[in-house]
Amino acid sequence: MNILVISHVYPGGGMPQSFTPVVHYFTREWVKQGHKVIVVNLSTYFPCIVYHLPPFVKKYLVNKFQSVLPEERLNKAIDFNYEGVDVIRVPIFKYKPSMVVPYKRQAKQADYIIAKLQERGFVPDVAVGHWQNPLYILSRIKAHYGCSTAMVLHGVVSFDRYPNWKNLTSQIDLWGLRSVCMTEVFNKLMGIETPRFICASGIPQSIVNPEADLMRWNDRYIYVGFLLDRKYPDVVIKTLPKVYGQDDYHLDVVGGGFIENELHALIKQLDEERRINMTGRKPREEVILMLDRADCFIMISRDEVFGLVYLEAMARGCIVVASRGEGMTGIIEDGVNGFLCAAGDEDELAQIVQKIRSLPSENRLAIRKAAMKTASEYTDWKVAERYAEQLSTIKK
Repeated sequence: MNILVISHVYPGGGMPQSFTPVVHYFTREWVKQGHKVIVVNLSTYFPCIVYHLPPFVKKYLVNKFQSVLPEERLNKAIDFNYEGVDVIRVPIFKYKPSMVVPYKRQAKQADYIIAKLQERGFVPDVAVGHWQNPLYILSRIKAHYGCSTAMVLHGVVSFDRYPNWKNLTSQIDLWGLRSVCMTEVFNKLMGIETPRFICASGIPQSIVNPEADLMRWNDRYIYVGFLLDRKYPDVVIKTLPKVYGQDDYHLDVVGGGFIENELHALIKQLDEERRINMTGRKPREEVILMLDRADCFIMISRDEVFGLVYLEAMARGCIVVASRGEGMTGIIEDGVNGFLCAAGDEDELAQIVQKIRSLPSENRLAIRKAAMKTASEYTDWKVAERYAEQLSTIKK
């Protein structure tokens, strides 16, 4: 199958490491599975002044628009190959993160994409957009090639700021929702009969560790994620001292972000430097080794559409605490293969941590075994295969 993927977020070619590679994890596996894949990266760039804003302004923009700003002004069209996937970068200028690029300008971008595909002799069977940005360009691709189209949504569904959005969305043959928690909002907007599937992400098969010590318990906790207000790392930091009092425990806070200095100050204020360690950002390989030493992974964020790190923790034998009603709902079953907590709820988290701490070893073992089984069903290969099977149902 010839699959064209259009996304404004894609790694490689100078993109910052903080940009999620989630789309690449699908396309990389499709290439291995024998599909022909070309990715179009609609690389957003902003006025020069944006790249010189002070950190507190960048923090405000990131929290307001829920978007990571690139460190460089990537305003040049380039072609590159990233881990076996052919990528065409098409820069698109915006005055601010939330704006919709005028359709006249997007039409020129679509013509450029079609010309680049013709150079390669590539005719898509299916064109897939990730996030909402490619909505208009997908319609142009469909009109030119007569191919089927799909769109995968990664967050809050809102199309009313797009001119002529009802006509554009009616041209999408299949919708992907990143998690079950998006279903209710999607149904209200598009109707319950609209074709859709759950487009969950996966982890490398090598991360699933059937040899993990599932009996371990050393009161070691870990948080791994971008340090943002909405992810509530501060709540994890404040909760553990309450639960443990003078008893010993250890927490690793792994990641970087705009509230890093605030968290350092909080740990010092709580006099918890001995028991809480902020490591900064770590390579994935090092994070995996840290998960092997941890007993429990906690991240109770809001607006979490999906979280690969939860699966990684489950695959390494950690007991996971995630947010109820967020991206892991439908994957984590409370008390069976992990635990669910209201996002940012310090009191409920304290109750859950105390419960996990008090569980008999055989109960913890059962939860860890169930978590490992769940993680093994969400490998990169399996989720990409299921995704491609969904696309094949609309191939013309």
